[in-house]
Amino acid sequence: MKVIYILMMILTLSCSNFNDIKETISKANIGVDEELLQVELTKKYVLGSDTVKFKFHESAKSKIFYISLHDDENTAVGAIESQLDCNFNGRFIELNHTGERLVKFKMGNENYIFDPNRIFTPQGVKASLEKYSKYNAEAAKIVEDFGKYIVDSLLKDAEIVVAIHNNGNDAYSILDYKKGGIYQNDAADIFIAEESDPDNFLYVTEKLFFDVFKRNNYNVILQNNSNAADDGSLSVYCGIKNKKYINIEAQSGELVTNIEMIKFTNKIVSDSISVN
Repeated sequence: MKVIYILMMILTLSCSNFNDIKETISKANIGVDEELLQVELTKKYVLGSDTVKFKFHESAKSKIFYISLHDDENTAVGAIESQLDCNFNGRFIELNHTGERLVKFKMGNENYIFDPNRIFTPQGVKASLEKYSKYNAEAAKIVEDFGKYIVDSLLKDAEIVVAIHNNGNDAYSILDYKKGGIYQNDAADIFIAEESDPDNFLYVTEKLFFDVFKRNNYNVILQNNSNAADDGSLSVYCGIKNKKYINIEAQSGELVTNIEMIKFTNKIVSDSISVN
């Protein structure tokens, strides 16, 4: 109790909106990290006979929600955690399951596997289950409800959603969205900076953000919201729902680059909210 009291006093001196944080601390399952000056809340979601955890990190109430959906993309998580203090305008939600990219659950005697970033439309759920395990209507309902929980509950108060992802070297890049690329139809516009690493790029649903990233010489893709293939991803969902979305896509292991992209993104999304 003394430790919590001391940390609350530290947070009082460090955060202008401490009343919100104090209220959060009173909830169950709260941890306070002295180094990051933030509070942490863990929520559990029952998925079949398994459980998925979501860790919430926040030092301030914010309309900007950062989210990590793949549990093996550790560079991105480390990058954003290095920025989480009282001056960071955003809440961070991290999916924790097995430390792997895909989520597994058991229903009866059957195992089901899916990509947690391919579950936000019925078509995406079906395709993901078929690709990684097998399709079953009851299992699909479980996965669909999981996706709805993420967008309707966890991200309910988000004005801007910022996903953070990592990719492998030359495995997935902005080049895939060029004319003739596998995802060319998903892009309404594309900008590739000279002498840049194509593995590091931004993927956005709003032209406002596209123009700002382009003007500052970042690799960036503007999603074609009316024509992008329905793969069930969070970007497609946000495009359909007309919700502001940015994906920070950075090569795994490039921590410094990942941090820099997060810092710049946080600045422009914060400025866009203050302007509105």
